[in-house]
Amino acid sequence: MVKQNTNFDYLSWMATYLKIISMYGDVLYLKCNPAQLMVHKALQMQYEKNLPVRAIVLKARREGVSTYTEGRFFADINRLPNRYACVCSADQEATDKVFKMTGMFQDHLPSHIRRDTKYSSRKEIVYTEPHRSSFLCQTSGKGVLGRGGLTHYLHCTEFAFWDRAKEQFGGAAQEVPDSENTAIIIESTANGVGDAFYDIFWQALEDWEKTADLNNYLPIFLPWFVFPDYVRPVTGNFKLEAEEDEIMAKHQLVPEQMAWRRWAIKNKCQGDDDLFKQEYPATPLEAFRHAGNPVFGAGILHQQEKSLGSIRYGIFSHRKGVSEFEEVDRKINCWQVYDLNNNGQFTIGCDTMEGKSADPSNNKAKLDNHGMAVFNRKGEFVAAYKGQGDQVDVAEQLISAAVYYNMAQVAPELPKGMIVLQKLKEYGYPNIYNRQTHDETLAVEDSDNLGWRTTLVTRKWLVDGMIQALRDGVKVRLPWLYEEMTTFIVDKTGKAIHNTNKQDDVLFGAMIAVQLHLRTPLSEIYPSETTGEEQKPERNYNNLSMIGAIDTGDDDEWDY
Repeated sequence: MVKQNTNFDYLSWMATYLKIISMYGDVLYLKCNPAQLMVHKALQMQYEKNLPVRAIVLKARREGVSTYTEGRFFADINRLPNRYACVCSADQEATDKVFKMTGMFQDHLPSHIRRDTKYSSRKEIVYTEPHRSSFLCQTSGKGVLGRGGLTHYLHCTEFAFWDRAKEQFGGAAQEVPDSENTAIIIESTANGVGDAFYDIFWQALEDWEKTADLNNYLPIFLPWFVFPDYVRPVTGNFKLEAEEDEIMAKHQLVPEQMAWRRWAIKNKCQGDDDLFKQEYPATPLEAFRHAGNPVFGAGILHQQEKSLGSIRYGIFSHRKGVSEFEEVDRKINCWQVYDLNNNGQFTIGCDTMEGKSADPSNNKAKLDNHGMAVFNRKGEFVAAYKGQGDQVDVAEQLISAAVYYNMAQVAPELPKGMIVLQKLKEYGYPNIYNRQTHDETLAVEDSDNLGWRTTLVTRKWLVDGMIQALRDGVKVRLPWLYEEMTTFIVDKTGKAIHNTNKQDDVLFGAMIAVQLHLRTPLSEIYPSETTGEEQKPERNYNNLSMIGAIDTGDDDEWDY
């Protein structure tokens, strides 16, 4: 094994020996810009601890990540014997550019460190014996990537644009030993949600936020404004619009950067603000949510991101008709709570888990969750539940939360939530949503129409109702709910569904809660007086049955 020299100075070596052609056509030594230095600093955390270097980089356009990675790998194959580097690009044109850059590294080395090559083809540099190290450039989607045997340094560039990315990366990564002095670096701009790049990046980010374990892939994000060239002079009549003011303050930018941003939207992105955010993102969420086909538009997500508040985690306990909240030190099988103020009127939607994989093609993918959401009928979500226990536990939390939030109107989703519904009936909980009548005196145990049924028809009502509620000013408040909204997409069949290996259980709980609010006028849930007769609802926006959204009770099509 080649022992790793953790004292080796990559930055000095590249700045001394490697030449590149800058974006302005100048031949310069490779002195790293701020974006490249951010990548270098992250990789060194693993390298200096003698760990395999593993990283995934989400970036803006033309920040120099590929140039830095090729320079780093070239330094390794030039210095160390029997080391094999492989760079895989999205298309042949990109592959040609990478090899041209690598060839320039080799051609401009000073004579005292320039090694003889056994051959240098259109895609590979191979050094003569006894050194034997090599640098291979390949294109994804064509045959098997790698050498069919051993690779020490693997660079997957513009990975989000690869053909058969998951399959090809899975094969190429197996060639890299899980040992020190090896590296796998994946980098790309975003290309929508649900692809392999999206999944690996968010999994890496989730792992890092939980454990900060250097043995996993490091998630690295490079916003556009870390690149020093993305500035333009400010003229005397330059004035920021309200949204630009907000962006400038949020990211602590300067007017010259905002001038470049405005210019780039017009001249690089055909005036398309969403395209700019995809190609030059300021946050990871911005990068992905402005690519692909999300259900919730960019404007809605932008506004809801600003609504997110401080939260706590806990469970509700119910004793002798009184519910209390108790904080816990976990983030599963518990509630995420924004507001414990229970003055007012509330609805709670409950979506029970099916035990299905979030990605049927992946044996290691997460199962779905139980999801619930509490909606304050003044116009905001105040709590959400996420868990994977049995339905009896879910029912206990639903009852406890419903009692706490002023005897909220509740609806378990059917048919999956039959156990939850049965527990509600055994408890004698009075405010269970009834699909056909809003008679406050209805005997719960005698009804066949309690709860919410999700069918192919009512699924559309859920989604459309949620979108309209958000447009009308409802605030999400809860990170769990917001995160599921960002990965809720329209698939190729036109169905609104969570993206691959993502979940939508809290979101469906929230959408059911909105439907309860719309379908059950406030006076019927909390009547000041009742005659015992069915009350006819007034014609207003709070009752969708008045605009044709009637659940006829047909059970022909279940949407599991």
